[in-house]
Amino acid sequence: MFGDELDFTNMTELSDDVLRGVLLSIDAKNELKILRLEGCLQIVGHGLESLRESTVLERLDLPRFGNVLSIDIIIPLIVSMRNLHWKSLKNLRFPEEWASRDARNDQAFREELERINQYLPKESNYHICFECYSFKEVSLCDNCGMTLCTDYCGFKTCDGCHSCYCSTCAELDYVDAADYCGGEHCYNDFCSACALETSECIACSGCVELHQLFPKLLTMNEEKAAEIVEMRNNIDVLTNENEQLRREIDELRKRKRDD
Repeated sequence: MFGDELDFTNMTELSDDVLRGVLLSIDAKNELKILRLEGCLQIVGHGLESLRESTVLERLDLPRFGNVLSIDIIIPLIVSMRNLHWKSLKNLRFPEEWASRDARNDQAFREELERINQYLPKESNYHICFECYSFKEVSLCDNCGMTLCTDYCGFKTCDGCHSCYCSTCAELDYVDAADYCGGEHCYNDFCSACALETSECIACSGCVELHQLFPKLLTMNEEKAAEIVEMRNNIDVLTNENEQLRREIDELRKRKRDD
């Protein structure tokens, strides 16, 4: 049961007092690497206090159903570990009811996550992702401000102008999101904000030339359309003038016959 791992999975009656006693007896703060508490329905969180500022804990599986688990107790403990040694705690599993909340539409929950991230060391760039609720390298969406991990929950980004949009905002018509050009030899993204100014967005010059050419073609089409409209107007004017001349000729012919 114990080496550098404690597995209390499905021990539904485990209490905070018992958990605290076990953790203290084994010097868990300095020795324990893995703690699994799935199915421990009585845990509120204060039994984990002896893990505060642990620099060795790598995996923490909290109770799957956190009906009594206190986010106000658990999160400060986790933050204390991350602040001291942010690379250590690599795996954190939140209760299902926490992970099922939608930070995009739940403003109170989003503010709570933002508050948590503010306590974490900025230099690590490891913060809580608002989508999968894991500690990952994250970025902020330029449009909605959502904090999402870059390797799982996804962004559309541009290496040239550094625009960065979550997948939801990237679908909006008014967002000039970076997009993959789809070329056989292209590996990076481009966006219209910088495709005309730099070739760094796209690996192959062919795609760059294509995206440089498209606005020119669009401008040419607009110019041609304007020319066509002007030609039609001129034709209408000439047609009216011809009609006027025809009426004048008919009038002259009539007068000549009358004379």
